[in-house]
Amino acid sequence: MSKALEDAEASLPQPASDQQLRLIAATILEVAGDGERDPIRLKTAALSALEPDVGEADRTPPPTTDSERSP
Repeated sequence: MSKALEDAEASLPQPASDQQLRLIAATILEVAGDGERDPIRLKTAALSALEPDVGEADRTPPPTTDSERSP
């Protein structure tokens, strides 16, 4: 688990925040608690927990009328 945490931290833009590191560690512990032991999978799970949800807040709806479209 420590290898997964170190690798995940090393792949973040520097410096990593305490909040990011706590989330990574918590995710690694959760996934390991479910039985995963592969450091690469633990790292992948931890980093995916940092990714923002793709959805409503990040997407701009497409224009609906000709006046809203860019030329």
